[in-house]
Amino acid sequence: MQNALDALYGHYRETYAAWQAEKMGVDPCFIIVCNNTATSKLIYDFVSGYVDAAGQFHNGRFELFRNFDENGNALAHSRTLLIDSEQLESGEKLPEDFRKTYAGPRAI
Repeated sequence: MQNALDALYGHYRETYAAWQAEKMGVDPCFIIVCNNTATSKLIYDFVSGYVDAAGQFHNGRFELFRNFDENGNALAHSRTLLIDSEQLESGEKLPEDFRKTYAGPRAI
């Protein structure tokens, strides 16, 4: 799976650079769909970074998708989101901080 993600990210990085050069005003979207929530959480952590149970920071593999700076501080706006379709379909209310952070379109 790593090879596929590396190849797709390489294409995304080229597209991102082209859009920046053309001053598109928004970033291209990259969507990863997984077969279950356990896999999606592993991939989310892999691309965006995470802090483990021991407090050790692990930066994401892909710079444009990282949710942390190089010192392990969370960015003001996440670049990568983990959206669980089971939670969305459950009818449970989305956390208010999620709604505030991602309300309306914005460039990352």
